[in-house]
Amino acid sequence: MEEERQLFKARYDKADGTLNEVTFMPEACVIFDGLEINDEHKTTLGVLSKKDPDVCESMGFLIFPKLGIALAGFHDENDSGGYITIFKIGKWDAAIGRSKKYHI
Repeated sequence: MEEERQLFKARYDKADGTLNEVTFMPEACVIFDGLEINDEHKTTLGVLSKKDPDVCESMGFLIFPKLGIALAGFHDENDSGGYITIFKIGKWDAAIGRSKKYHI
C-alpha cells in the first residue's frame, strides 16, 4: 500500500499496515541529527558515513543499513538525484545482500 503526497511517498506493510519506508523528493527538506541531508551531497555522505561506516551500493542507491537511510543521486552525476529514503531496519536486507561496499 502506498500514499503519495507532494514531497514524499510512504509505503506500508500490506499485512499489518505499519509504515515501512518514506521516500522524499529532491525538493524536500529532510533533517537528520541537525544535518540538512539534501543540502551538500559530499558533506552529507561524509557525515552519514561516520555514523554508519558500513555504507554499500545497490541498484543506484547508497545504503546506510544501521541508520535506515538510502540515497539516490548523491554519489553519481545523475541529474534526477537527491532522493532520500528512510526505511524500517530489515526492509532493505535483500538489496543489502546484493550490494557492494562503497568507499566515501
